[in-house]
Amino acid sequence: MHYVLLWWFKERIQPTLRGHAAIIVYEDDFVCCFENKDEAEDSYERLKHRMKHFGLELEESKSRLIEFGRFADEKCRANGEKPGTFNFFGFIHDCSKSRNGKFRVKRKTSKKKFAKKCKEVHRWIAQMRILARPEIIKKLNQMLVGYYRYYGITDNYKG
Repeated sequence: MHYVLLWWFKERIQPTLRGHAAIIVYEDDFVCCFENKDEAEDSYERLKHRMKHFGLELEESKSRLIEFGRFADEKCRANGEKPGTFNFFGFIHDCSKSRNGKFRVKRKTSKKKFAKKCKEVHRWIAQMRILARPEIIKKLNQMLVGYYRYYGITDNYKG
């Protein structure tokens, strides 16, 4: 993954661009961000070709180009539209405004991921019914603390 994607992006893609670009990678998932739409479209085609060269392919159902960010937010809202959102590693990323009206990325836990975790906890509790109540509570607290540490972000609070 490092050579196929990261090295290629930093050494072959970024130097050829007019605008800013970045890549965020976690395990085998990644998000590429481009300042200019035409550069994003061109890089997407080049990426598909590169992946194919190494016998890999992008998951088409998870791959798409969206307008996102401060300028996309302003442009879409001026046209009465809502900018795109994307799911990355269990969080939905959305264009939003801070309390003082500045652009910010809003992150919320994906409903699909939350439902999956709830089912997992339900199954786990069903399996642990044979344990003593204090032991169940101790293990459940450990599980919840892990969940809160990962998903306990501002935008998940309904307040």
